[in-house]
Amino acid sequence: MFDKYRANRIHWVKQILTQKDSPKIKYFEKIDQGYLKRHYWFEEKDFVVILKPVSDTLMIVTAFYVEKLKKDDFQWDYEKYRESL
Repeated sequence: MFDKYRANRIHWVKQILTQKDSPKIKYFEKIDQGYLKRHYWFEEKDFVVILKPVSDTLMIVTAFYVEKLKKDDFQWDYEKYRESL
């Protein structure tokens, strides 16, 4: 299904990853189905980039618009990760 929010922001993926150390990017890790996924959440604009390692030399990149219902889940995951550091 076409997602206009994702389509309008897809060019942000590179910018988010190159600016991953910015205070505007909330970084957290989460294990999902046995994979350690790296999340780069640009909360201010409701967009997340997720890197999933497949092998030592390959990662799958996923990016999408974060809807209101999902924001609380992301915030909880982010806070849980930060507490674990």
